[in-house]
Amino acid sequence: MEVAIGIDSHKGTLAAAAVDGLGRVMGVREFANDPTGHRAILRWVKRQGPPRRVGIEGSQHYGAKVASRLLADGEDVREVPSSLTYRERSRRRSKGKSDPVDAVAIARVVAAEASCRRPGDGRNSPTSSCSSTTVTSWFGPAPRWLGGLIHEYNLAA
Repeated sequence: MEVAIGIDSHKGTLAAAAVDGLGRVMGVREFANDPTGHRAILRWVKRQGPPRRVGIEGSQHYGAKVASRLLADGEDVREVPSSLTYRERSRRRSKGKSDPVDAVAIARVVAAEASCRRPGDGRNSPTSSCSSTTVTSWFGPAPRWLGGLIHEYNLAA
């Protein structure tokens, strides 16, 4: 993957950031969380160049419509749990919490989590999640029953 894009979704706005494969920030933008903003963010994402992966924190809530829009246009979209965003943001010294800082952290998580599940893995969500990869990488191979619980009860989000 050459480019990772992180989107921090909120009721009225979407903060987006693009990073390269080494985690260097290529750009940060903010868009309205409405159909006009979704078209604008799609144009911005496409300008970041292929190959790319988009991670959205909150893709099943405030980010659901932009996630669906990006998926419909063929983008590789992943759900990034807020716990991973927090961990990435905590690793780097920054001046407080802000939506653009969170968007960069989300993009860096997406860049680092190469083995996230892909869309269409049997879940009801329009996106796939990095969460099972995290369980595996932190604690070694996850027991089969634990993976089932994560999927069935969405415990990782």
